[in-house]
Amino acid sequence: MKKLIILSCIAVLFINNITSAQGRNLLTANWDINFPNSDLNDFLHNEDVSLAGLSFDYRYFVKENVSVGTYFAWDFFNGSSREISNLENADVSGLKLFYVNYFPFMLNAHYYLNESENIQPYLGGGMGAVRSLQRTEVGSVALENNNWHFGLYPEVGVLIPFSSDGGLSIGAKYNVAFETSDSFTYSYFSINIGITGIFDY
Repeated sequence: MKKLIILSCIAVLFINNITSAQGRNLLTANWDINFPNSDLNDFLHNEDVSLAGLSFDYRYFVKENVSVGTYFAWDFFNGSSREISNLENADVSGLKLFYVNYFPFMLNAHYYLNESENIQPYLGGGMGAVRSLQRTEVGSVALENNNWHFGLYPEVGVLIPFSSDGGLSIGAKYNVAFETSDSFTYSYFSINIGITGIFDY
């Protein structure tokens, strides 16, 4: 994971060097609507959708229809169940609460179709580091399991400019943070609705 973080930092510096020249830039703030899948859905027990997500996406155009950039998000999940659990060598009965905070730090690349048109469909993806914060509570007892993962996401979406300065972005991602020795694989589908600023420098 240390190597991944070092490589990510080098790539960010490389992108920053590219963007020192004047070019088109997009900066988007998104509301994330998330649908947990697989092991994450099993851990949460009864949450089928989370509305508590926020992400930021920066893209720089290296060609008319190709961009590179960075992506950060804070996606929150919670669930509950009522059961008897064995925590710290004791049987505890009561409402069991589950929480996950998911923080991806990604580099991304996108390809745009119909770049000369007002509505611009795109496809792309990202990869990088993910920090997961997992917490289980039963009464006054709480257990935490926090980990770093390697993660990635494929993405499709559409950019709808309102003017030369901004527009609406609608996208869909499938987010994956691969398992570690202490954690399962996190995966979830997300719909991202955002406001995009368009600027040159």
